[in-house]
Amino acid sequence: MSKASILRVQSSDGTKRVDINSQDTYKTIYQKVAQAFSLASIEDFTLYKEKNKQSSLGRTQNRTNFKHGDMIYLIAERENLFPTDTTASSSSSSYGTLDFKSDTPTNGNSYASPKIGSFQTNNMGKLNTINNTDIKEDDVDIQLDKMDGRIPRKRNPQLCHHNVHGKCLHCIPIEPYDEEFLKNRNPPIKHMSFRAYIRKLQSSAASDRTTFASLENISCSIKEKCATGHAPWPKGVCTKCQPNPVTLMRQPYRHVDNIMFENGNMVNRFLNYWRSSGHQRIGFLYGRYEVYDGVPLGVRAVVAAIYEPPQETSRDSVKLNLPDPHEALIDDLARRLNIRRIGWIFTDLVPDESKSGSGPVLHHRGNVNSYFLSAQECIMAGWLQNNHPNVCKYSPDGYFGSKFVTVVVTGDVSGQIHFEGYQVSNQCMALVKSKILLPTYDAPELGYVRETSSEQYVPDVYYKEKDSYNNEIMKIARPLPLEYLIIDVPTGFPSSDAQIQSTFNDDCKTIKTPFCVENRMQIGELQDMNALASYLQQFSKTTNAGITTAGTSQYKATDILADIHLLRYLAVNDIISFSMDQLDPLLDSIRTNDLNGVETWMEGSDWQTIVQVLQTHSPSPTVTGNRPSYMDFEDQRDLTSSLSQWNCPRCTFINDGSSRICEICSCEKESDKKIMSTLVNRPSGGASSGITGASNDGSTDNDVLSQYKVLTLTFNQDCTSLAMGTRKTYALFTISPDNKIDEIYDCAYDDVCIIERLFSSSLTALVSNQAPRKLKVCHFKKGTEICSYSFANTILAVKLNRLRLIVCLEESIYIHNMRDMKVLHTIRDVPSNREGLCALSSNSENSYLAYPGSSLTGEVQVFDTLNLKSGVMISAHESPLAAIAFDTTGTKLATASNKGTVIRVHSAVDGTRLFEFRRGVRRGVVLALVLALI
Repeated sequence: MSKASILRVQSSDGTKRVDINSQDTYKTIYQKVAQAFSLASIEDFTLYKEKNKQSSLGRTQNRTNFKHGDMIYLIAERENLFPTDTTASSSSSSYGTLDFKSDTPTNGNSYASPKIGSFQTNNMGKLNTINNTDIKEDDVDIQLDKMDGRIPRKRNPQLCHHNVHGKCLHCIPIEPYDEEFLKNRNPPIKHMSFRAYIRKLQSSAASDRTTFASLENISCSIKEKCATGHAPWPKGVCTKCQPNPVTLMRQPYRHVDNIMFENGNMVNRFLNYWRSSGHQRIGFLYGRYEVYDGVPLGVRAVVAAIYEPPQETSRDSVKLNLPDPHEALIDDLARRLNIRRIGWIFTDLVPDESKSGSGPVLHHRGNVNSYFLSAQECIMAGWLQNNHPNVCKYSPDGYFGSKFVTVVVTGDVSGQIHFEGYQVSNQCMALVKSKILLPTYDAPELGYVRETSSEQYVPDVYYKEKDSYNNEIMKIARPLPLEYLIIDVPTGFPSSDAQIQSTFNDDCKTIKTPFCVENRMQIGELQDMNALASYLQQFSKTTNAGITTAGTSQYKATDILADIHLLRYLAVNDIISFSMDQLDPLLDSIRTNDLNGVETWMEGSDWQTIVQVLQTHSPSPTVTGNRPSYMDFEDQRDLTSSLSQWNCPRCTFINDGSSRICEICSCEKESDKKIMSTLVNRPSGGASSGITGASNDGSTDNDVLSQYKVLTLTFNQDCTSLAMGTRKTYALFTISPDNKIDEIYDCAYDDVCIIERLFSSSLTALVSNQAPRKLKVCHFKKGTEICSYSFANTILAVKLNRLRLIVCLEESIYIHNMRDMKVLHTIRDVPSNREGLCALSSNSENSYLAYPGSSLTGEVQVFDTLNLKSGVMISAHESPLAAIAFDTTGTKLATASNKGTVIRVHSAVDGTRLFEFRRGVRRGVVLALVLALI
């Protein structure tokens, strides 16, 4: 088989590539070129080997002798060989109109080749464009393309000698990329806009009719399935498939020239998380792009809202829990509101505890002596920019760079909270996309380019710097100064005289308590029906005009519901969730600020369903239609009655404060005192007298009660035995089939906080508050200690079955063999589990362990303790877990979240949801679960 090669053909309509082989003749070359340029006849043009037309190629049957990559030149033999649309533009712009052409597939292949056209100017400059109806640029780019962009100048009275209607060299409009103009601005413009950069490319192409400018995306990855047919890397590589070396240069342009938040209240809500917890936070910016007149042909990113995805935070780090299950929904919600995800924001705030500065935070980054973005932040920014490419018709790939921005919240030189905007360069995006940029261990201002290995080919990456003799030298990017990759973007807020209409209600000063923000369980903010009722409580009765009055405050219906966090909750809550079709009329009205439309939606059945739920389950006020008002209860009881709600001591149901009888089990409200009295009067150590009044040694009732305070109370695996630990003793009881409880063992032992008995055997596991990191395994009938283990941290839970003993710490779980008590396995990647929440199946054949898979969401990780391997990860609830329990077979798992409204049963084998039980919409505290399927 003959070897295939590529022959380049240059013409006045552009350059195209033709596939040839050693068997092709010159006539065949003419036919392939005619097909590539969509020409009717090979007689309409002549091919030459040189530009000066000295060596023409005949249309003979002789075989060619071209090498791979050779270029020939096509010269037309008649006029209008390449027809173009010469219709003049009605715009005053000197950049004319776009002219598109189509290519037909070559060699009969079924794929469609890129359809390349040319951007024609009045200077015959050309910039390749993609003729594809699927490529739709952003509205701001389309708007900028229609603008002239040149900067007008006034007539200079000293240098201009013409009349007021004339123009000369000193007053003619200058181009938007003029270096002197950008340098002399106050402040100077360090980076031209991307559209000005395109105009500069067009101007450069206009100087040479044979120059064809294009926007090529950088690739740092080796090409797969090379056409030469050699083995893939690392067994083979050639110049056709390996990427070119990269020389890093400071990018002269930026895709976004300014970042502006619509108002400061949205940022204050974002910063409240740091103020409450001291932990750092990440959020995604939603907004729009618009024309920015501060830079010629500039683009401004306007931020309308901040969405906070699921994340695990600490004082010096943030971990995003990806993928976000609601990412697609929040993006769809934003799209219907005519906004989109345009960037991300994160805090890096360090409190000034020493009060050495003039502000509340330290200035520890953002200057030449520290760093602007760390390597990890550059990698994250590059990854996000690659996920949000900028659609561009001037690139053969259909995209070029990104408009996605990065905002850092940190301290400035005066110690005040400051906002800094950045983007990373297209070269950085290429390095991140190929996964070859790494952070350094101890220098945040430096990155490191991965070295070539057998798994990955890495091209050489260089950067330029000046040596001690002021000579420019090339250095390998190991390490790499990150300033080559970073582009700063001015960031701020509207001035006081700017008339900016906010998209949402963040700037509504009359709303004193905004709706809580999503994914903030760590600081106690939870989006539920109680939070919704509390939010709606501040809106009282209205007038007939649709304006609500609460004292001197006035509210509009658009102010009440125009909150992206509230709209998200309406779409994702597990009580009454709204589909996007149901929310669409509301979103349209909010987008157009249509008060009547919002009021009409609130009078509909969808919102009235929410009203009825709140009326039934919560004494909080809400909003009904165009008359936001307090709910009408039969007894018109005051809102404060909800504050006196009480938990039934028998069934844990949360009862209304006005009732003293449990609605579920009819237990009296004071029964908890009676139960405690029964426990206190339990005989101990052979003493049969009850504890009342003062004891013989003069101690009071409170002293004695403190000694017998119950620290732990647990059943064994089959619920036939009960173990109790107090401050001075621990005891074991048996439970007969007729529910009779008999004490079988009582031992003096201080502060037993964990006690577990293995079925009805004599083996018990004990942990005392006096030694919280030590586990003792005892034979209670013999009164002997079998073994003991000490751990690095406090023991939070102990679980037993006939084969395994489980010890749960906050961030690790130890699995012991019950036969010899040796450690078989340690699970160290456990999310922070401060409550020691875990469950072990009592069934020896299905000895599964379950523990939280996340500290922020209700994920459950199942672990096979027999085979010592991870099982399925179950997304059980949106909120963190409160209780988990296996059934007796070990194949089914019951879960409840800290909301306490829904109990779900899943398969422990494959995670399938089997059952769901709803106990109500009001929040409840689930302390324990028992799963017994009959």
